[in-house]
Amino acid sequence: MIEAHSKSIIGFEVVPQRSGGYMTGLTGKREGFFFTNIPGAYGTYQLIIQSSSNDKPEIIYDYE
Repeated sequence: MIEAHSKSIIGFEVVPQRSGGYMTGLTGKREGFFFTNIPGAYGTYQLIIQSSSNDKPEIIYDYE
């Protein structure tokens, strides 16, 4: 699970840096909060966050 929290977030994307299949599980957003769950995550991922200001978002990730 990867979460980003900030009132200024307007876009959130998680992109795998590898070839092969890629699936997201539960993904959602609401004002100031975005999240995605990646079942069977492995390798390197790029996290792209679009923001309407220079505020730094809080990023939370958890591998189970």
